[in-house]
Amino acid sequence: MPRILWPAAWLVAIGLALVLAARLGAHDAAWPLLVLNQFSVHLYAPIWIVLVAAVAAKRWPLAALAIPAALWHLALVVPPSLPRTPPPACGAALSVLSANLLMVHPAPDALAEEIFAADADVVLLQELSPRWEAVLDARGLFDGWPEGWRVVREDSFGSAILSRLPLDTAGDFELTGLPQTQATISWEGRTLALLNVHTLPPRTAEYAALHREGLDAVAAWVHERADAGDAFILGGDLNASPYSRFFGDIAGAADDAWELAGQGFGFTWPNGIFPLPSARLDHVLVSRDLTVRSIVVGTGAGSDHRPLRVEVAGRCR
Repeated sequence: MPRILWPAAWLVAIGLALVLAARLGAHDAAWPLLVLNQFSVHLYAPIWIVLVAAVAAKRWPLAALAIPAALWHLALVVPPSLPRTPPPACGAALSVLSANLLMVHPAPDALAEEIFAADADVVLLQELSPRWEAVLDARGLFDGWPEGWRVVREDSFGSAILSRLPLDTAGDFELTGLPQTQATISWEGRTLALLNVHTLPPRTAEYAALHREGLDAVAAWVHERADAGDAFILGGDLNASPYSRFFGDIAGAADDAWELAGQGFGFTWPNGIFPLPSARLDHVLVSRDLTVRSIVVGTGAGSDHRPLRVEVAGRCR
Protein backbone atom coordinates (compact mmCIF):
# COMPACT_ATOMS: atom_id res chain seq x y z
CA MET A 1 0.00 0.00 0.00
CA PRO A 2 1.39 3.47 -0.85
CA ARG A 3 2.64 5.36 2.18
CA ILE A 4 0.08 8.12 1.66
CA LEU A 5 -2.79 5.64 2.22
CA TRP A 6 -1.69 4.35 5.63
CA PRO A 7 -3.35 7.24 7.53
CA ALA A 8 -6.59 6.38 5.74
CA ALA A 9 -6.17 2.72 6.73
CA TRP A 10 -5.77 3.75 10.37
CA LEU A 11 -8.89 5.92 10.15
CA VAL A 12 -10.90 3.01 8.73
CA ALA A 13 -9.66 0.61 11.41
CA ILE A 14 -10.25 3.06 14.25
CA GLY A 15 -13.66 4.08 12.89
CA LEU A 16 -14.90 0.50 12.52
CA ALA A 17 -13.48 -0.48 15.91
CA LEU A 18 -15.45 2.37 17.50
CA VAL A 19 -18.63 1.45 15.61
CA LEU A 20 -18.25 -2.18 16.67
CA ALA A 21 -17.67 -1.20 20.31
CA ALA A 22 -20.76 1.02 20.20
CA ARG A 23 -22.75 -1.77 18.56
CA LEU A 24 -21.76 -4.29 21.21
CA GLY A 25 -22.40 -1.82 24.00
CA ALA A 26 -25.52 0.02 22.89
CA HIS A 27 -26.75 -2.00 19.88
CA ASP A 28 -29.00 0.39 17.94
CA ALA A 29 -30.02 2.68 20.81
CA ALA A 30 -28.64 5.77 19.05
CA TRP A 31 -30.05 6.85 15.71
CA PRO A 32 -26.71 6.76 13.79
CA LEU A 33 -26.06 3.25 15.09
CA LEU A 34 -29.52 2.11 14.07
CA VAL A 35 -28.92 3.29 10.51
CA LEU A 36 -25.37 1.90 10.30
CA ASN A 37 -26.42 -1.48 11.66
CA GLN A 38 -28.95 -1.87 8.84
CA PHE A 39 -26.01 -2.20 6.44
CA SER A 40 -23.65 -4.23 8.64
CA VAL A 41 -22.72 -6.70 5.89
CA HIS A 42 -21.31 -3.87 3.79
CA LEU A 43 -20.18 -1.59 6.60
CA TYR A 44 -17.41 -3.86 7.91
CA ALA A 45 -16.22 -5.18 4.54
CA PRO A 46 -13.42 -2.56 4.08
CA ILE A 47 -11.66 -3.90 7.18
CA TRP A 48 -10.34 -6.79 5.10
CA ILE A 49 -8.39 -4.43 2.84
CA VAL A 50 -6.82 -2.86 5.92
CA LEU A 51 -6.08 -6.21 7.57
CA VAL A 52 -4.49 -7.81 4.51
CA ALA A 53 -2.40 -4.71 3.80
CA ALA A 54 -1.29 -4.45 7.44
CA VAL A 55 -0.26 -8.12 7.61
CA ALA A 56 1.56 -7.89 4.27
CA ALA A 57 3.46 -4.81 5.48
CA LYS A 58 3.99 -6.33 8.97
CA ARG A 59 2.25 -3.41 10.61
CA TRP A 60 1.13 -5.48 13.56
CA PRO A 61 -0.53 -2.78 15.71
CA LEU A 62 -2.81 -1.89 12.78
CA ALA A 63 -3.49 -5.57 12.09
CA ALA A 64 -4.38 -6.17 15.73
CA LEU A 65 -6.79 -3.23 15.68
CA ALA A 66 -8.47 -4.58 12.55
CA ILE A 67 -8.94 -8.18 13.73
CA PRO A 68 -12.08 -7.70 15.93
CA ALA A 69 -14.01 -5.97 13.11
CA ALA A 70 -12.85 -8.63 10.65
CA LEU A 71 -14.03 -11.43 12.95
CA TRP A 72 -17.35 -9.64 13.42
CA HIS A 73 -17.76 -9.37 9.66
CA LEU A 74 -17.05 -13.09 9.32
CA ALA A 75 -19.79 -13.81 11.85
CA LEU A 76 -22.18 -11.78 9.70
CA VAL A 77 -21.35 -13.19 6.27
CA VAL A 78 -20.53 -16.85 6.90
CA PRO A 79 -23.86 -18.16 8.32
CA PRO A 80 -25.98 -16.90 5.38
CA SER A 81 -23.56 -18.63 3.02
CA LEU A 82 -24.08 -22.04 4.62
CA PRO A 83 -26.90 -24.44 3.64
CA ARG A 84 -29.96 -24.19 5.87
CA THR A 85 -32.17 -27.11 6.80
CA PRO A 86 -35.49 -26.01 8.30
CA PRO A 87 -37.24 -28.09 10.98
CA PRO A 88 -39.26 -30.91 9.35
CA ALA A 89 -42.75 -30.01 8.17
CA CYS A 90 -45.95 -31.98 8.73
CA GLY A 91 -49.28 -31.41 7.03
CA ALA A 92 -50.37 -29.13 4.22
CA ALA A 93 -48.51 -25.95 3.29
CA LEU A 94 -49.90 -22.43 3.37
CA SER A 95 -48.32 -20.07 0.85
CA VAL A 96 -47.84 -16.46 1.91
CA LEU A 97 -46.74 -13.50 -0.22
CA SER A 98 -45.60 -10.20 1.30
CA ALA A 99 -45.10 -7.25 -1.06
CA ASN A 100 -44.43 -3.55 -0.60
CA LEU A 101 -46.14 -2.00 -3.62
CA LEU A 102 -44.46 1.44 -3.47
CA MET A 103 -47.22 4.00 -3.27
CA VAL A 104 -45.68 6.13 -6.06
CA HIS A 105 -44.94 3.15 -8.33
CA PRO A 106 -44.58 4.54 -11.89
CA ALA A 107 -45.79 1.43 -13.78
CA PRO A 108 -47.62 -1.02 -11.50
CA ASP A 109 -48.79 -3.59 -14.05
CA ALA A 110 -45.66 -5.79 -13.90
CA LEU A 111 -45.73 -6.02 -10.10
CA ALA A 112 -49.49 -6.62 -10.12
CA GLU A 113 -48.92 -9.53 -12.52
CA GLU A 114 -46.17 -10.93 -10.29
CA ILE A 115 -48.49 -10.85 -7.28
CA PHE A 116 -51.23 -12.61 -9.25
CA ALA A 117 -48.81 -15.21 -10.68
CA ALA A 118 -47.43 -16.02 -7.21
CA ASP A 119 -50.76 -17.77 -6.52
CA ALA A 120 -50.35 -17.50 -2.75
CA ASP A 121 -53.05 -18.45 -0.26
CA VAL A 122 -52.47 -15.30 1.78
CA VAL A 123 -51.20 -11.96 0.42
CA LEU A 124 -49.86 -9.17 2.63
CA LEU A 125 -49.64 -5.81 0.87
CA GLN A 126 -47.97 -2.64 2.10
CA GLU A 127 -48.34 0.91 0.68
CA LEU A 128 -51.83 0.24 -0.70
CA SER A 129 -52.96 3.58 -2.16
CA PRO A 130 -56.23 4.41 -3.98
CA ARG A 131 -54.32 4.22 -7.28
CA TRP A 132 -52.94 0.78 -6.43
CA GLU A 133 -56.37 -0.39 -5.28
CA ALA A 134 -57.80 0.63 -8.65
CA VAL A 135 -55.03 -1.18 -10.54
CA LEU A 136 -55.47 -4.39 -8.53
CA ASP A 137 -59.24 -4.20 -8.77
CA ALA A 138 -59.09 -3.75 -12.56
CA ARG A 139 -56.95 -6.88 -12.85
CA GLY A 140 -59.40 -8.88 -10.75
CA LEU A 141 -56.88 -9.40 -7.98
CA PHE A 142 -59.42 -8.94 -5.21
CA ASP A 143 -61.67 -11.52 -6.85
CA GLY A 144 -58.82 -14.04 -6.71
CA TRP A 145 -58.56 -13.50 -2.95
CA PRO A 146 -62.22 -13.06 -1.95
CA GLU A 147 -61.50 -12.65 1.78
CA GLY A 148 -59.68 -9.55 2.89
CA TRP A 149 -59.23 -6.53 5.09
CA ARG A 150 -57.91 -3.30 3.56
CA VAL A 151 -56.75 0.07 4.79
CA VAL A 152 -56.31 2.33 1.76
CA ARG A 153 -54.39 5.57 2.29
CA GLU A 154 -52.99 8.41 0.24
CA ASP A 155 -49.61 8.07 1.96
CA SER A 156 -47.19 5.13 2.19
CA PHE A 157 -49.03 3.30 4.94
CA GLY A 158 -51.99 1.65 3.29
CA SER A 159 -52.20 -2.05 4.08
CA ALA A 160 -54.14 -5.17 3.15
CA ILE A 161 -54.50 -8.83 4.05
CA LEU A 162 -56.00 -10.88 1.22
CA SER A 163 -56.89 -14.52 1.73
CA ARG A 164 -58.40 -17.45 -0.11
CA LEU A 165 -59.42 -18.87 3.26
CA PRO A 166 -62.25 -17.24 5.21
CA LEU A 167 -61.20 -14.60 7.71
CA ASP A 168 -62.59 -15.45 11.13
CA THR A 169 -61.67 -12.01 12.44
CA ALA A 170 -60.13 -8.93 10.84
CA GLY A 171 -59.29 -5.41 11.90
CA ASP A 172 -56.64 -2.76 12.44
CA PHE A 173 -53.58 -2.89 14.67
CA GLU A 174 -52.17 0.56 15.36
CA LEU A 175 -48.43 1.22 15.47
CA THR A 176 -47.36 4.77 16.37
CA GLY A 177 -50.56 6.17 14.89
CA LEU A 178 -50.34 4.08 11.72
CA PRO A 179 -52.98 1.39 11.07
CA GLN A 180 -51.69 -2.09 10.28
CA THR A 181 -53.94 -4.98 9.25
CA GLN A 182 -54.48 -8.14 11.23
CA ALA A 183 -56.77 -11.15 10.91
CA THR A 184 -57.24 -14.77 11.94
CA ILE A 185 -58.00 -17.78 9.78
CA SER A 186 -58.76 -21.43 10.50
CA TRP A 187 -56.07 -23.64 9.00
CA GLU A 188 -55.10 -27.25 9.61
CA GLY A 189 -57.38 -27.48 12.63
CA ARG A 190 -55.91 -24.43 14.35
CA THR A 191 -56.52 -20.71 14.57
CA LEU A 192 -53.75 -18.84 12.78
CA ALA A 193 -53.17 -15.15 13.54
CA LEU A 194 -51.93 -12.91 10.71
CA LEU A 195 -50.29 -9.50 11.13
CA ASN A 196 -49.16 -7.26 8.26
CA VAL A 197 -46.60 -4.67 9.39
CA HIS A 198 -45.06 -1.54 7.88
CA THR A 199 -43.06 0.52 10.37
CA LEU A 200 -41.80 4.04 9.89
CA PRO A 201 -38.34 4.11 8.27
CA PRO A 202 -35.65 5.44 10.64
CA ARG A 203 -34.48 8.14 8.24
CA THR A 204 -34.46 10.91 10.87
CA ALA A 205 -33.87 10.90 14.62
CA GLU A 206 -37.59 11.61 15.18
CA TYR A 207 -38.63 8.77 12.87
CA ALA A 208 -36.07 6.48 14.51
CA ALA A 209 -37.73 6.93 17.90
CA LEU A 210 -41.13 6.06 16.38
CA HIS A 211 -39.53 3.19 14.47
CA ARG A 212 -38.22 1.66 17.72
CA GLU A 213 -41.57 2.25 19.43
CA GLY A 214 -43.33 0.45 16.60
CA LEU A 215 -40.96 -2.51 16.70
CA ASP A 216 -41.36 -2.74 20.48
CA ALA A 217 -45.14 -2.99 19.97
CA VAL A 218 -44.64 -5.70 17.33
CA ALA A 219 -42.34 -7.61 19.69
CA ALA A 220 -45.00 -7.36 22.41
CA TRP A 221 -47.58 -8.75 19.94
CA VAL A 222 -45.24 -11.67 19.18
CA HIS A 223 -44.57 -12.48 22.84
CA GLU A 224 -48.24 -12.21 23.77
CA ARG A 225 -49.15 -14.85 21.22
CA ALA A 226 -46.13 -17.01 21.91
CA ASP A 227 -46.92 -17.01 25.64
CA ALA A 228 -50.51 -18.03 24.85
CA GLY A 229 -49.32 -20.82 22.55
CA ASP A 230 -51.03 -19.26 19.51
CA ALA A 231 -49.89 -19.99 15.96
CA PHE A 232 -49.10 -16.86 13.94
CA ILE A 233 -47.52 -15.45 10.81
CA LEU A 234 -46.21 -11.90 10.78
CA GLY A 235 -44.99 -10.34 7.56
CA GLY A 236 -44.24 -7.05 5.93
CA ASP A 237 -41.77 -4.22 5.58
CA LEU A 238 -40.29 -3.82 9.04
CA ASN A 239 -37.67 -1.30 7.85
CA ALA A 240 -35.31 -3.29 10.06
CA SER A 241 -32.47 -5.58 9.05
CA PRO A 242 -31.69 -8.89 10.80
CA TYR A 243 -29.09 -6.98 12.84
CA SER A 244 -31.77 -4.85 14.53
CA ARG A 245 -32.33 -5.18 18.27
CA PHE A 246 -35.88 -6.29 17.43
CA PHE A 247 -34.71 -9.71 16.28
CA GLY A 248 -32.93 -10.27 19.56
CA ASP A 249 -36.09 -9.21 21.39
CA ILE A 250 -38.20 -11.89 19.70
CA ALA A 251 -35.62 -14.68 19.85
CA GLY A 252 -37.24 -17.80 21.22
CA ALA A 253 -40.76 -16.51 20.53
CA ALA A 254 -40.73 -16.54 16.70
CA ASP A 255 -38.55 -17.66 13.81
CA ASP A 256 -37.47 -15.63 10.81
CA ALA A 257 -38.57 -17.61 7.75
CA TRP A 258 -35.42 -16.61 5.87
CA GLU A 259 -33.19 -17.84 8.69
CA LEU A 260 -35.00 -21.19 8.56
CA ALA A 261 -34.94 -21.88 4.83
CA GLY A 262 -33.45 -18.98 2.86
CA GLN A 263 -30.24 -19.19 0.86
CA GLY A 264 -27.82 -16.28 0.89
CA PHE A 265 -28.50 -12.82 2.28
CA GLY A 266 -32.03 -12.38 0.92
CA PHE A 267 -31.66 -8.64 0.30
CA THR A 268 -35.01 -6.99 -0.48
CA TRP A 269 -34.20 -3.26 -0.58
CA PRO A 270 -33.55 -0.83 -2.34
CA ASN A 271 -34.11 -3.05 -5.40
CA GLY A 272 -32.11 -0.80 -7.72
CA ILE A 273 -34.26 2.26 -7.03
CA PHE A 274 -31.85 4.10 -4.73
CA PRO A 275 -28.01 4.16 -4.84
CA LEU A 276 -27.66 2.62 -1.38
CA PRO A 277 -26.23 -0.67 -0.06
CA SER A 278 -28.61 -3.62 -0.06
CA ALA A 279 -30.39 -4.74 3.10
CA ARG A 280 -33.02 -7.30 4.10
CA LEU A 281 -35.82 -5.10 5.42
CA ASP A 282 -38.80 -7.32 4.48
CA HIS A 283 -39.52 -10.34 6.64
CA VAL A 284 -41.92 -13.15 7.33
CA LEU A 285 -41.89 -14.45 10.90
CA VAL A 286 -43.62 -17.60 12.10
CA SER A 287 -44.49 -18.99 15.51
CA ARG A 288 -42.31 -21.79 16.85
CA ASP A 289 -44.94 -24.46 16.12
CA LEU A 290 -44.62 -23.65 12.42
CA THR A 291 -41.81 -24.19 9.95
CA VAL A 292 -40.97 -23.16 6.41
CA ARG A 293 -40.75 -25.46 3.43
CA SER A 294 -39.31 -22.75 1.16
CA ILE A 295 -38.84 -19.01 0.87
CA VAL A 296 -37.86 -17.02 -2.22
CA VAL A 297 -37.27 -13.36 -2.99
CA GLY A 298 -39.30 -12.10 -5.94
CA THR A 299 -38.57 -9.41 -8.52
CA GLY A 300 -40.75 -6.51 -7.39
CA ALA A 301 -40.36 -4.66 -10.69
CA GLY A 302 -40.61 -0.90 -10.18
CA SER A 303 -40.86 -1.06 -6.39
CA ASP A 304 -38.01 -0.28 -4.03
CA HIS A 305 -38.74 -3.58 -2.27
CA ARG A 306 -38.68 -7.14 -3.51
CA PRO A 307 -41.53 -9.40 -2.37
CA LEU A 308 -41.19 -12.59 -0.36
CA ARG A 309 -43.07 -15.81 -1.05
CA VAL A 310 -43.06 -18.39 1.74
CA GLU A 311 -44.43 -21.90 2.06
CA VAL A 312 -45.42 -22.36 5.71
CA ALA A 313 -46.37 -25.68 7.32
CA GLY A 314 -46.82 -27.17 10.75
CA ARG A 315 -43.64 -28.22 12.51
CA CYS A 316 -43.44 -31.93 13.22
CA ARG A 317 -43.54 -32.68 16.91
